[in-house]
Amino acid sequence: MTAASKPAPRDVTALILGAGSGARMGNRAKAFLEAGGTTLLRRAVALVRPCCAEILVGVRSEDIKRGRKAVAGLDATVVEGGATRQLTVAALLSQATRDFVIIHDSVRPFAAVRLFQAVLAAAGESGAATLSLPASRADAIGLAKGDELIAALARESIVFTQTPQAYRRDLLLDAYRKAEAGGWDEQSTTGLVTRAGYHIRLVPGDAENIKITYPEDWEAAQPLLSP
Repeated sequence: MTAASKPAPRDVTALILGAGSGARMGNRAKAFLEAGGTTLLRRAVALVRPCCAEILVGVRSEDIKRGRKAVAGLDATVVEGGATRQLTVAALLSQATRDFVIIHDSVRPFAAVRLFQAVLAAAGESGAATLSLPASRADAIGLAKGDELIAALARESIVFTQTPQAYRRDLLLDAYRKAEAGGWDEQSTTGLVTRAGYHIRLVPGDAENIKITYPEDWEAAQPLLSP
């Protein structure tokens, strides 16, 4: 496989993140929210299955048993995640065996297969890729520190990132090694990778690829998820 070719499924490990505590969902683990008889976690694994040969799922230690039940029959391995997103990705990445990895949130159940394919193709060319959407042009954007506005930001330079994201495994491993050595604590994988000195290709995202974060998101999503 050349650096410029699209990774084949046999070359890809999917890392599915489902270890959150659901603090913003009333302390309900969002990966196990169920609609139409199917959990969000199982939906995420099914979404990514056509694009990869190996699937690793990260959940809280107390959710290992129900995580395995949720993905039964889908040929996915459930792994204990960490207390943060960064630690969960690190735990999954340590067990990945393929040349490329896809990272996807279990709480994004509407990601189309074409989005997985698009970030993989971009990562095959550049080594790292993420979905993105432009920020709203309706409001001015600023940088705040406490209750003080410290900078105005150009709207055309602001994007929102989404999963799925895709990376060369060796690139992501190097970024995580640098983070561990430097004691970095980043809220996002993209933040960690860029801090490590790598460029990330932006791929057009989809406004329908919503992330279920708050109770109102879940209420809105349920009719769309039910048969």
